Amino acid sequence: YRYIPFTRSSKSAMESELNRRNYLNVAAYIGNVLVSYLIGARGVGNAETNEYLSLKYQTLVTPDSFSFSIWAIIFLAQAAFTIAQLLPNKRSMPLVQEGIKDYYIGACVCQILWTFFFGNEYITLSFIAMIGILAMLFLLFQESSKIDAEGEKIDQYFLFRFPFTIHLGWIIVASFVNLNVLIVSWNANRGVLTTTAVLTIIALLSVATYATWWMKVDLTIPLVFAWALFGVAVELQNPKQSIVAQFRDSTIEKMHFVAGFATLIICILVTARAVKTYVKVKSLEGLCGGEEDVLSVVDEDGDIQDPSADYVKV
Repeated sequence: YRYIPFTRSSKSAMESELNRRNYLNVAAYIGNVLVSYLIGARGVGNAETNEYLSLKYQTLVTPDSFSFSIWAIIFLAQAAFTIAQLLPNKRSMPLVQEGIKDYYIGACVCQILWTFFFGNEYITLSFIAMIGILAMLFLLFQESSKIDAEGEKIDQYFLFRFPFTIHLGWIIVASFVNLNVLIVSWNANRGVLTTTAVLTIIALLSVATYATWWMKVDLTIPLVFAWALFGVAVELQNPKQSIVAQFRDSTIEKMHFVAGFATLIICILVTARAVKTYVKVKSLEGLCGGEEDVLSVVDEDGDIQDPSADYVKV
């Protein structure tokens, strides 16, 4: 027999075995998809469908139905993640084990609860479950952001960051809409409903501004907000009868304008940030002599890490 030493590579191979978290990620994804389809889309078990309840509890900030097609992207992106995190060279990645952790599992559990509560018109409980989804995705985003992205390839971003960033963006929107739905379920007067809707758009615009200019360069969240607000503007262009019956024409027209204007502002902010980052990187490429050198002096926010570095001295 030949002696084979225990090397780092053999240790790495052992560590790359599938663990509880990998299996639970798969179970959570499948469970979420099945419940969302059976209860949310089909209304199995005497539950009402999401489409029906969206019409029943229509608000001034409910997006047009086309906006909800974003769920196709979310579910497909998370399907790719679910498969990728099973692969031998990815299952033990720090981003999976230390960044995503069990937060995705928690988000799926909360979303399953939301689908059940909302489908059975437990609106208050559905709002609590929605906040649970938001909390899980926010913690996931926060912990993943701590994992160094230096040298990270674009496929890793789309497999292990994008599925949850787009989900977080949409859930932030959905949380505000769900709050408006909750207030509608309380039979609040139109003054309260209008005020809540206006504050919702202001809040989304504020968060989008912060996410665009003061967070790491990932414009997914503000773009999701723009998509949702565009859907609101389209919906209010030809509002449902329940909205027409409850609100003055002038109120609907103003909300339509505000939603459209907020969409435009977010698009301008995103474009400006993208152009700023692109110009900065290109100018540094000229000074540094290549993209790899640029990465050594530019941080994830697109700002120069060390202004005194030789690369930027002129």
